[in-house]
Amino acid sequence: MESRWNKYPFNSQGNAEKYALEKLKKNYGIDFVYSHEWHGKTFDNEFSVYDDYPEKSQTSELLKFFGQAMKKTVFSAQVEPEIESGSKDACICKYNIYMDSTGSFRDCSHAYFFHKKITENISSILHNSKLQFTREPVIEISGLPRTIGKWNGKESLEKYLKERDFESNLYLYITPCKSKNEYIKVIRGILQILYKEADPLYNVTVSIRINDEKTQGNNISGSVLFFQDLDQDGCTYEKWTDQMIAYFLEINSMN
Repeated sequence: MESRWNKYPFNSQGNAEKYALEKLKKNYGIDFVYSHEWHGKTFDNEFSVYDDYPEKSQTSELLKFFGQAMKKTVFSAQVEPEIESGSKDACICKYNIYMDSTGSFRDCSHAYFFHKKITENISSILHNSKLQFTREPVIEISGLPRTIGKWNGKESLEKYLKERDFESNLYLYITPCKSKNEYIKVIRGILQILYKEADPLYNVTVSIRINDEKTQGNNISGSVLFFQDLDQDGCTYEKWTDQMIAYFLEINSMN
């Protein structure tokens, strides 16, 4: 097992954990720590070992090995800024990092430095739209994996929006409707606002839900009515016919 580490700029799992945090600190200028809880699952270690894909693994750690499938070893973990650890925003400030045997280091932590402003802007759009929700919308800004060094957190918001290295995940809660046609009307109104004001600028994925007893963790709850990446396959508001919305309602009702 120990020879496995000879390919990397570290020679043990403990050194690998330290190496990753040092890379993040050097790039962003702030301290990160490993996340021990994610979507309701608690982990004993910062890193874990997987021999193929995670769902086939018998371990419960966080450092993943995908060597056989990808012909290279990939280490993956989840981190959060130390300053946010234990804060009210901790659940939405967790980011993936990836290292591999080619020397590549990619991370999603860059989103942390822009998430507050993007969240404020989207919140303002939703508030000004006069759309009615049964609870406060949940907005999560997820970074996309990018080579460390592309972002250092000091760039302008305008540049970050232009590059689109993030996704805005919106969880919107509506009042239960009496008929499918009424749901279609409500969802169409939401889509119209989002396409007009928020997408593609904020790269929106929307989940429209009923605020019932179903739970998902990470401050997310409720039964899903409609879920869609608004940019997927070049989709626009005009392409959302009543029949398409009805189809998605039917699909989600089966889950």
